[in-house]
Amino acid sequence: IPFILVLHYSLYHMGGQQSTSAPDIEDAHDPACEGCEADEHKEEPCKYNSKLVGTVKYYDQHVVICSGKSDWEAKPEKNPATLASVMNKAIKDRGESLKGPVLVTLCSEEPSGGDGIDIILFPACIKIFGVGQDDIAAFIEDHIVQSNTSSEKWKVEPLSHSHTVLVCTHKSRDRRCGRSGPQIVDKLNEVVGEQGLQGKVKVLASSHIGGHKYAGVVVVYPRGDWFGYVGNRNVEELVQGYVQQDEVLQELWRGRIGLAPEEARKQAHLPPEEGGGKKEKRDKGKNREGQSSTETSATQSPK
Repeated sequence: IPFILVLHYSLYHMGGQQSTSAPDIEDAHDPACEGCEADEHKEEPCKYNSKLVGTVKYYDQHVVICSGKSDWEAKPEKNPATLASVMNKAIKDRGESLKGPVLVTLCSEEPSGGDGIDIILFPACIKIFGVGQDDIAAFIEDHIVQSNTSSEKWKVEPLSHSHTVLVCTHKSRDRRCGRSGPQIVDKLNEVVGEQGLQGKVKVLASSHIGGHKYAGVVVVYPRGDWFGYVGNRNVEELVQGYVQQDEVLQELWRGRIGLAPEEARKQAHLPPEEGGGKKEKRDKGKNREGQSSTETSATQSPK
């Protein structure tokens, strides 16, 4: 099959087209969601767990595939026909050559067109254009393993904006994110427009990131801070306090790229969880620069 046909089939499955089987909506039988409508979440969030800090699994890099959609099939990473699945498998096959775990998700950024697909890579904050399915191994070697920020194989550019806000809107995966996510995206774009930050802040809908029981789920790069229970009432504070003044919303903070759960709790000055929490697979607790993940600068600590 010519590559371009395989790519178009993959893009089709990245979007909101569903298979004939019932979607795997993970909170479909959650009694807390009975009778819950989207409007109820404009002021108050769904709260299933008060322990937000330390709810982000350790990961080292984030691959974001530009699909141009804001909803996807329930688990695209499980469908062999999707680029998300191909990417996940290729990353898994690299095993110990990787610096640490790599998160792969989809986003609403429109592809630039032409052959291949566009990919945003964090924390490098670069966009790689036109990566073909046959190029995925080379992409992983060049940009994930070797951390190159340029390439002779395809076009690579630094992101034109300083902050990227990813909001989970993956309705077919989980109803909570499907309800709260689109509202948060709209409100973020409204506030960004009101404050004249269109050139500084890019807001993107995201596929399932992790912890949808903490909806609304928001991740902000370049620092890679994760927030949970975000609602419209928090958006202005998120933009003004965090994006413009570098002040973390401590009551909503879940963790950060490069931090294991227990390290996040240390940064938030919280005691370890009973039993020591789940052990994370990482390179002896080191971050990308080789230092302990807890040894980040004071400006990167939750306030």
